[in-house]
Amino acid sequence: MAPPMVFRYPLYCMAHYRLTCLECLHSMNSVKGGVIPDPEPGSRIPCPEEAHSVEPVFGRFGPTAEIRGFHQGLSPEDRKKHMADPAAPLDNKGSTIHYSSCLRCGLDYYSPGDHTTLSHPSHTGSNGQRYILVTVEPLDYSRSRDRIQCTADFIFSSKSSKLNIAYECAAKVDSGSAGWNVDNAEIAVLVQFLHHVENEIIPYRKRLVEEILYTNSEYFAGQVSRFNLIVTARMDKELLDFLLQAHRLTYSFSRKAFVERNSLGLVTKIYPATEERRFQIVSFLRMVQRLASLGIRVYWEHFRPTEASIAAKKLFLHGPQQRDNFQATGGMPAPNNAQGVVEEDDFQNLLDCGTFDSLPSHEGYEAVERESPQLHSSSTFGNIYQED
Repeated sequence: MAPPMVFRYPLYCMAHYRLTCLECLHSMNSVKGGVIPDPEPGSRIPCPEEAHSVEPVFGRFGPTAEIRGFHQGLSPEDRKKHMADPAAPLDNKGSTIHYSSCLRCGLDYYSPGDHTTLSHPSHTGSNGQRYILVTVEPLDYSRSRDRIQCTADFIFSSKSSKLNIAYECAAKVDSGSAGWNVDNAEIAVLVQFLHHVENEIIPYRKRLVEEILYTNSEYFAGQVSRFNLIVTARMDKELLDFLLQAHRLTYSFSRKAFVERNSLGLVTKIYPATEERRFQIVSFLRMVQRLASLGIRVYWEHFRPTEASIAAKKLFLHGPQQRDNFQATGGMPAPNNAQGVVEEDDFQNLLDCGTFDSLPSHEGYEAVERESPQLHSSSTFGNIYQED
């Protein structure tokens, strides 16, 4: 009888002697027959990328009992008994949003009340998840020919990180008011932010964890690089509220509007929409869906714009050069509450993949990276959250 094979790799993490350790990014696993594959990229237990996908989130962030890990020591029965709604925020006494800043990452992380998030590069909280805090902060508004431009900072760290970046984003001028067009440009900013996360931050996190990752599981390797986003948008609250309900709306071609319908299919609210507004809304929803398919949930928070941002918007909206260029100033239109029945084939689900087919091209309206002195001395996080 042949002697059993001796596994030539360490099985347990050195710091905690665990087979799977979320802090050390260490996980060794066996397959059928007790075989333990090697912890090499080509030998790991395979896992398809779609296994990491999550349901998209269209809502605000709150330090819930679930997120803070208060349910993990309870039996399933007790969870139902004591947490009828595990997604409900805790009382105000325990709901302050804390964060920790990692100088090695150049990122700020939500801290659920313990120090596990300080462990670099895992930054895993007490519920086994990690949450990156970001602020999107519009700074300047301008118009050139047929486009409205909004320059905004994307602030990933309060400690002057190389990851902080500014973009000038553009939307097409349409028949709406000046405020309406500014809203379109601010939606374009959020869309560009989500693109930036996909193109830059997701690969960056993957490179960070690869430096110390030790596992024979492709699933574990994929999970430890993923994260949740908490985005503080310093822009109009009414606009953000509308974006977070837009996934429940449909588009009516005959009414040229977003519509809300009740359980009987009757139209209960109508939100007028230009083609440009429709394009920006659909782009936003598509990118939230896209990140969820990659395993990234996006939560949103509103915070009052800075005084500089308010002044810049006021100057743009009420400057003499704008008076003859737009309709009367205004932002989100009030919904029309008229009810009615519309044929089903007149509606389009905003989350459908083919929603862009009937919209004009936006070639030439790509976002452009800009310099922003504010990025090198930002104190935004300190104004919103509490640092541990």
